[in-house]
Amino acid sequence: MVKIRQVKRVSGKCWTCAYINELRQLKREKESADACKHLMVMHRGGLFMLERIEYRRRIAEAVIHSPNTVMSSIIDGASQNHCTIPHPGTNVEFADGLPQHIEGVLTHGHCFTIYRSFPTVDADADFTIFCLLSELQKWKDAHDGIFPETWYIQIDGGSENANKYLLAALEYLTAKRLCKKIVLTRLPVGHTHEDIDACFGTLAAWFDRVIIQTPDGYKEQIEAAFNGDSTKLKCKVTDVFVVPNYKDFFSPYIDSKFCRYTKKEWTQHQYRFEAVTISTEFPLGSKLTYRKYSSDRVVVIDKKPIFSCTTREGIITGNKNFLFNYVLFITF
Repeated sequence: MVKIRQVKRVSGKCWTCAYINELRQLKREKESADACKHLMVMHRGGLFMLERIEYRRRIAEAVIHSPNTVMSSIIDGASQNHCTIPHPGTNVEFADGLPQHIEGVLTHGHCFTIYRSFPTVDADADFTIFCLLSELQKWKDAHDGIFPETWYIQIDGGSENANKYLLAALEYLTAKRLCKKIVLTRLPVGHTHEDIDACFGTLAAWFDRVIIQTPDGYKEQIEAAFNGDSTKLKCKVTDVFVVPNYKDFFSPYIDSKFCRYTKKEWTQHQYRFEAVTISTEFPLGSKLTYRKYSSDRVVVIDKKPIFSCTTREGIITGNKNFLFNYVLFITF
């Protein structure tokens, strides 16, 4: 028996994928179908695959080319589906279990660390900053007390990661000369799955086979999922019961008008902090630059008025009744 999977109406949270899928439903003639296929190829190859290539390049610099001076980390939270204790495996879950928050930090070439917290600690900007600073301290300890000259950090668009307090903390690190350069990057919305998700997938597959009744047993099973296989990165679980209040520390020094940096068309996907000579222009000795994407050149599929659609795909998919008189248009 052959089972045909239905096409999802919306692919993730990416509005471009959603619009292209809707176009496929509205316009089924061959010419329009081919145009939609070309749009998706351009979107995949001209945007988020280029961003992933840049991410892999940064990993290679940290692991292969400059392992003693460059650090690369990615941070993400695990799905809450497997984070409740007791954990019944594939059986029916308990109604009133103890929730946990699982934050993973993968430092490439070193280890995968799980930072586990309970409802007494909020999974917010303070928790993210604490996890990243803990990883920086571990990297320093493994390199004879020397901090990395360059630190690449990869995040997603969650509010606990993409926030002004994390930006302030990273600028503080460069102002204090702990790192000469820090580059914070996030992948486009809807295309944020990366290597750390494979680590969470390993945990999910392992948890389907075990029944866990206690917090200590949960910790043991996490480490057993990785440490029993020599081909996988070693994993360590760190329990977090309290974190500093970084938000209150940095808030008085953050411009109250600093906003919309993670919203819609104003979103910036890469921030670069560099330690520079103290001057009138840079009184803290830290220089911040940002840009829309980490790639030097990308293909963006944008909405434009019908009369502006001059590309073949824009003309073919043009429809006065579609998306409030707007259609997809390719800009470079």
